[in-house]
Amino acid sequence: MKSSVTMMDVARAAGVSKATVSNAFNRPELLVPALRERVEKAAREVGYAGPDPRGRVLSSGRVHALGVVLPGMLGISNALENPYVRRFLSGVASLCTEKGIALTIISGADGTRQCGAETALVDGFILHGVEQVESMAPALRRKLPVVVIDYDAGPEVSSVRAEDRAGGWLAARHMLQLGHRRIAIVSTMYDDRPSQLHGPGKKDRRLEAPFLFTTSSRIAGISDALYAAGLSIDDVPIVEASGSTRDEVLAREGVAMLLDAAPSATGIICLAGHLGMAVLDEARRRGIAVPSALSVISFGGSPDEKRTSPPLTVVQTPVFEKGRAAARIALEGGPKQHLVLPFGLVIRGSTAAPLPWLPVP
Repeated sequence: MKSSVTMMDVARAAGVSKATVSNAFNRPELLVPALRERVEKAAREVGYAGPDPRGRVLSSGRVHALGVVLPGMLGISNALENPYVRRFLSGVASLCTEKGIALTIISGADGTRQCGAETALVDGFILHGVEQVESMAPALRRKLPVVVIDYDAGPEVSSVRAEDRAGGWLAARHMLQLGHRRIAIVSTMYDDRPSQLHGPGKKDRRLEAPFLFTTSSRIAGISDALYAAGLSIDDVPIVEASGSTRDEVLAREGVAMLLDAAPSATGIICLAGHLGMAVLDEARRRGIAVPSALSVISFGGSPDEKRTSPPLTVVQTPVFEKGRAAARIALEGGPKQHLVLPFGLVIRGSTAAPLPWLPVP
């Protein structure tokens, strides 16, 4: 059939007005099912595929797409292997699907994200992480809605983040209530720099992780809980493990560094879910019983954490909810919103009171 078939041809074939045909394709909820099916049948018979999307963009000024700039320096292929990013994107996509909106994923790598913010055909942006703030300027110049994830960029930019400081406090308080006093922390740098040990006894230790806002907030919460118990974060060994969530070997190397540096630790707090699983793996390899000899708690939210042995105790991170909320705010495009989501503690089998015969200073 010729490509010159028009909406008017469909209207004649269906015996309806051109406006009814337009509603069938653009606002089908306005038509009763029988009428909509009649128009669709006529369109198939005359070979009409639907309105030209370019014309729809010109008439409405909207492209019906939402852009997401990925966190860190993650390229798209790496990001899709990352359980955290997949769950976040699932949250965004769930709302986009309901609204009939396409999802445009933009790499977090330098240059790509800047170009994407300048040229991507989208109706709004979700920028994930503090390192993406530089991408805001071109997006804001385009007068598009922008939502920043896990960072407070000020009153003029909408944001969605979790209550990370409260989450850190929740993790540490759980360990302290069980009776642990020798606690260690493992974080991640999400890139391939060598793992780094930040030993105890040093004040103002500066972590290298690119997600510094999230990481530092969680550590501040841990520090709050320790201080309330008469302990100091300065006495807690911290390792930043090399590698992204897709590199289990590098994660285990960072965990091994921590266990070597803090052999007397009875509790480990992991600032990312894959690290909790890496601690369980390394403890098993070394013959360290979890939780009787070593308790492990992790920030997380992946279904895999329920299937570990023992099942991992987690500070439940609202990752899916962050994605969905950010999509809603970006698509609404109204007044600026600043949403802070709570954490929840899910106690499973990886935490318990330390053995009574272990000396506590």
